[in-house]
Amino acid sequence: VELQDVERQAVTLRLSATLHTLRGRNFDMDELPVAGATLRLESMSARFPHHRVVVAADDGAFEITGLPPPPYRIVVSHEELADEELDVTSTEDELAVVLLPAGTLRGSVVDDLGPAADVEVVLFRDGRPRQQAYSDAEGRFVFERIGVGDYTLQLRSVAHLQTETTASLELRRGEVIAYLDEVTLVRGAHVTGLVVDMVGEAAIGAEVAVGPTPDWATAARVDDQGAFVLGPVPAGDLMLMARHPAAGTGS
Repeated sequence: VELQDVERQAVTLRLSATLHTLRGRNFDMDELPVAGATLRLESMSARFPHHRVVVAADDGAFEITGLPPPPYRIVVSHEELADEELDVTSTEDELAVVLLPAGTLRGSVVDDLGPAADVEVVLFRDGRPRQQAYSDAEGRFVFERIGVGDYTLQLRSVAHLQTETTASLELRRGEVIAYLDEVTLVRGAHVTGLVVDMVGEAAIGAEVAVGPTPDWATAARVDDQGAFVLGPVPAGDLMLMARHPAAGTGS
């Protein structure tokens, strides 16, 4: 803006994005309003980093103004109910958040040698990971403050093949608790080796997976010497596939 002596000019500064308002209401499983729940909002856009914390009103309603464009991730927590996490992609409609009664899920893991320790257990509901736990020295694990519903559990470790099982939490006589049948894991094998190019040099940046139709999401990446450790994989005869963005493929 160029100004002459004693001159006045009106200017308009236009921001790079439209500010949004997210409105909604919290309910319990009986569709009654939940008062006093805490909402933690985080923008999922690297371009618009943003964090907000608000507390819902007595009628369960909440309003968050001055937000960057969605998507957002929201975690809703209440001292008497299970936490709820959801992703929001639009602010056009009012958000209805259902908070479920909180419960506990307990289980144990074994293999052919006895209790299996340090097994990672990931809890999924509606295809979304909810919590993560590890088995202790006795093979036991526990998930606390999770909502009623049907769950899928994925279990894996550096020594065992990945497996899945299911569990359900139900509200009975005001209590929510479930005990999972003992889960038996199968120990896997490990393959070590080298990946080299046409002249025998280490193919740095190569990946190795079990073929003939490999799952590259679970592939092992070679180190600076071209060495790899692949596993755990099923014991037996395996075809291994290697690929490199410049050197091609091999098996």
